[in-house]
Amino acid sequence: MKQFELNIVSQEQQVYCGMAVKLFVTSLHGELEILYGHAKLLAQLVPAPVWIEKSDFSKEALVVFGGVLEVQPSKCIILADTAIRAANLDKVKALKAKNDAEQMLLQKGRNIDYYAIRAEIAFASAQLKVIRYLLGK
Repeated sequence: MKQFELNIVSQEQQVYCGMAVKLFVTSLHGELEILYGHAKLLAQLVPAPVWIEKSDFSKEALVVFGGVLEVQPSKCIILADTAIRAANLDKVKALKAKNDAEQMLLQKGRNIDYYAIRAEIAFASAQLKVIRYLLGK
């Protein structure tokens, strides 16, 4: 299986640096599967899980809050606003963040940034999705 170089960095740290066989991300226009030799592409990412498949068929997961994906035929780079590795996800914190954001939507008479709240809900939901997947294995 052909592999490509993958680098994922956030504002805080380098999150992943290695080779991958497949990369699954979610952009503004939907879900993308990236393989070696993929056409050049720039895409804006939304809060969602990122799945990395390696040559030994193992998978690594993380969650991004958003960012930009650059694809070259043999290299991909994700510049993430925020990224959390699956091993660092906290179910209790994610549930609290989701519930807090949902409660903010219910409050009336406030100047509410619906876009920011929806992004927080999406990010927390993405974390919970990865946690459920990993616990189901």
